[in-house]
Amino acid sequence: MGAHEHLGASSPARLLIQDFQDCIDTNDLLHLNTIKVYYMWSNGRMGNANTSRRLDRAICNMDWFSTFNQTSCCSLTKNNLKIWNKETFGNINHLVSHVEDELNLVQEKIQSDGYSDNLITVEKDCMNKLEEALHKEHLLWKEKDKVNWHLEGDRNTKYFT
Repeated sequence: MGAHEHLGASSPARLLIQDFQDCIDTNDLLHLNTIKVYYMWSNGRMGNANTSRRLDRAICNMDWFSTFNQTSCCSLTKNNLKIWNKETFGNINHLVSHVEDELNLVQEKIQSDGYSDNLITVEKDCMNKLEEALHKEHLLWKEKDKVNWHLEGDRNTKYFT
């Protein structure tokens, strides 16, 4: 960490930078290289009044780096995160709906044809898939709630009046 991670007229607080660097050195940690966007924050001002700073960083120890030595810190934009989310997790709402439909078809088959070992196995698999999909959906809503709470707070202002 250093002045090279800061652009602008005012220089960063050297004491804080030194404290952070001392911690890195004391614990024998390494900074991973950053690719893509280097400065993630800007005050949005024009000309000499503009200040930009690097916010994203990844730090690891030598053991971790020797295991994952091809790793770098990729600064993700909101759009990149959306793409990564869709590619990695898919649409959770569609997943829940798809698994519910699949379970309904199996249960309708059981109603019309009666139980068989194969249908019981398929039904159990569908129920496990549904439980997993509902758990993912629960975690999604839990995270969204956490983000909303951080952005908006709980608006419980009575304590402060």
